[in-house]
Amino acid sequence: CASSPRRREALRHGLNLALRATISIGLLAWVISGIDLRAAGAVMLRANLLLVPVIFALVIAERLLASLRWYLLVRGDPRVTYWRITRLLFTTTFAGFFFPGTVGVELLRVYTLGRGIANIALAFSSVLVERIQALTALATLTLIALASAPPGMPPEIAPTAWIGLAVMVGITALLLWQPFRTMTFRLLPGSRLERLRFQLAKVYDCLDLYRRQPGPMAFGLLVAVGFQVLRIVQVVVGAWALGIDLPVQYYFVIMPTIILLTLLPISIAAGLGVREAAFVHLFGLVGMAGDAAFSLSLFVYVISFAAGLPGAWMYARSGLKLA
Repeated sequence: CASSPRRREALRHGLNLALRATISIGLLAWVISGIDLRAAGAVMLRANLLLVPVIFALVIAERLLASLRWYLLVRGDPRVTYWRITRLLFTTTFAGFFFPGTVGVELLRVYTLGRGIANIALAFSSVLVERIQALTALATLTLIALASAPPGMPPEIAPTAWIGLAVMVGITALLLWQPFRTMTFRLLPGSRLERLRFQLAKVYDCLDLYRRQPGPMAFGLLVAVGFQVLRIVQVVVGAWALGIDLPVQYYFVIMPTIILLTLLPISIAAGLGVREAAFVHLFGLVGMAGDAAFSLSLFVYVISFAAGLPGAWMYARSGLKLA
């Protein structure tokens, strides 16, 4: 019957959600079992609350930069303004706290922007390029930080950063390589997939348009670097607020790895469990106590969540749309 596919899809979605919840809760339980919660509470209680507004402002500035980066990619459409993109980014970022990783958030942004400008290809290609720029910036920052970081860094981080940078360069080259494009069309044969082939051709047209604008693309990458720097500085200031003493270079090497891990769609609530486990393990390798790393993760996350409340207010006022 017609409802059977829907039931199967609902069951599959439910099982995926249950698996992600299990991973999140399991990792969180593992982390909690290995730390002194009383000591973690003591770290939180001695927080310098005067630095909380600073972290809050850094989060807001980070999201305004993210809006600028996205706006630079779609400003050719007359229906797009910086304010509209900012509003859409804030509402979808807030929704992202309840999505698995960021994959769902990116799809939501593609759908909402594409519907608002009646151009799903431009929406998809802009989010794709924005994500490539963001990940390239993360890998670049890691490699720069490794050049000046003190000894004792986890040895696996440098190869990971180089591989990540190579993957981003490779993906970009593939998307611009005509034989690869031809192959993707051949993988979508038949009249039933004609509409999909048409949209894919429009995506490639958008990518070609970006390729012919090296100046704006370079500026967008620079904005992406600034965006990632702000994300890392939030954690640095959070550590200062909690009285954690660790060289700043460590954060610029370790935080990109943590950010990448939380992007994976394997958890719930914007990386719950994955984030805490990564903080405790990776910062533990460079001497940060587990209770301090756990407290730092929660401290910055709560402030980041609070900074997302304007997105909730915007959503309550006019919903999820480009307006």
